[in-house]
Amino acid sequence: MDGGKRQVPQFELIPNWIWNISNGYLNLSSNLLVGFQQGFVIPIVGYLDLHSNQLRGEIPIPTEGAYVDYSRNNFSSSIPAEIGNYLSSAWFFSLSYNNLSGPIPPSICSGSQLETLNLSNNRFSGTILQCLIDKGTATLSVLNLQNNSLTGNIMGAFPEGCTLRTLELNGNKLDGEIPNSLANCANAEVLNLGTNNINGNFPCFLANLSELRILVLRPNKFRGNIGRGGIHYYLWPKLQIIDLALNNFNGTSFQGNNGLYGAPLTPCCKEVEATPPTMDGRQSDTNEN
Repeated sequence: MDGGKRQVPQFELIPNWIWNISNGYLNLSSNLLVGFQQGFVIPIVGYLDLHSNQLRGEIPIPTEGAYVDYSRNNFSSSIPAEIGNYLSSAWFFSLSYNNLSGPIPPSICSGSQLETLNLSNNRFSGTILQCLIDKGTATLSVLNLQNNSLTGNIMGAFPEGCTLRTLELNGNKLDGEIPNSLANCANAEVLNLGTNNINGNFPCFLANLSELRILVLRPNKFRGNIGRGGIHYYLWPKLQIIDLALNNFNGTSFQGNNGLYGAPLTPCCKEVEATPPTMDGRQSDTNEN
């Protein structure tokens, strides 16, 4: 049943009868719904889309849904500790743009089929679950935790064969250094780590991410040298945005970095043997002497 785009009569509460006719597909997005009728039980619904309403209170527990979208509502509780037990077959789960708080429960790592996990723009606290990095990124294409209050280091190791294409951790209170294992995410297109307290040198170990389009590191506490020869266009042939402002880099001039002065220094990425593209635009397999 598709009741999106304000096609549903102006219920304030989602009526219980609607669960009986959903037939595995229920879309009530973009309405003015504020809650659920008392005694509701969500049946097995493969596709459940409730985004862009005014739903409030506790998050309703889904039942084995493959697609669950609760984003852009007014839910204000914490995530139920057992939520992951109901995400074993889900490939999409979003709670973005709510008022949720507390830690992210470890059970969420039980969503072994998840491709998109979006918990952005809430008030989650605590650290990023190590299992999300060690285990989750073996299936996730999108991990979006931006604009919360997460703290601490990025713990764990991104596995070989990491499937991430988008990693958005900006707008938290993370510190420490970027794990070198992030280089295992060979298909990464968007890396946004901005507005944290992350430190360390420029992440030259990411130089071989040939699909990278967006790299945002502003503002953090990165330091050290970016030489004029250190970043070649053929390191990231698809790069469209690179924002390194408001750090402590030196060498090449990047606006807002306190340490920039004098002539360019030795390239920071000199140890990376990036391969220039061939005449047809592809990267060659061997270096020319």
